Amino acid sequence: MANTHNVFVYGTLRPGHGNNRLLSNAVHIGQAVTNPADTYNMFLSHLDGGIPFVVRRSVEENLHTPVSDIIVGDLYQVTDEELRRLDALESHPNWYCREEVNIKVAVGDGHLSTTAWMYLLPKHLLDTNIQNITGDFNRLSTYSDNSHVTMRVGKNSSK
Repeated sequence: MANTHNVFVYGTLRPGHGNNRLLSNAVHIGQAVTNPADTYNMFLSHLDGGIPFVVRRSVEENLHTPVSDIIVGDLYQVTDEELRRLDALESHPNWYCREEVNIKVAVGDGHLSTTAWMYLLPKHLLDTNIQNITGDFNRLSTYSDNSHVTMRVGKNSSK
């Protein structure tokens, strides 16, 4: 029997986005969020979305910014081979680094806390200052250099 792994995806691997095809045989567990006690920020390659990057930030780094420190995404259960394909897509460990994180996944009327792999960009590789205030790639609200624009992407986008 093959090993399985929990993977938390937050960008173009989510349902409704182009790279989700790589997860067509994976088990979709449900929508999930990162643990509120941990601090992450979502950055974007372009104001209209582009490629999302999530970095781990300190609470102090987030004190004076109007951004969510919770990332919204989806939890999948993948095989070893699917994990290798995701690693290749994300250029792990040369670009994104796969790290185990704490997440909460919606189950029925409640939530289940678990751990999952998540692809994070090391801060020293971050070359954009465009942040997604919502932490949800399906609900973009971005700011950069004091300008604010709201945009939506994805099939299930809503304000």
